[in-house]
Amino acid sequence: MSINDQMDRYLKIDQLIRLKSTGSRRELSNKLGLSIRSTQEYINEMKLNGAPIKFCKISNSYIYTANGKFESKFGFTDV
Repeated sequence: MSINDQMDRYLKIDQLIRLKSTGSRRELSNKLGLSIRSTQEYINEMKLNGAPIKFCKISNSYIYTANGKFESKFGFTDV
């Protein structure tokens, strides 16, 4: 899998979290076309990189506990 594919998944997860429409981990996995385990690894990586993610039982969705969005900066810069 390319780095671009991975980045697209992070951005898709971020979008769904901000919309509070991830659903359960299983539902999110289905939306992403990933296994539940792979989906959890993406969520864990986002948390390790500072994303304040938790699962809300009321909305049945992953949510951010602070305002913001997930960003990743990866690329080449000419110096």
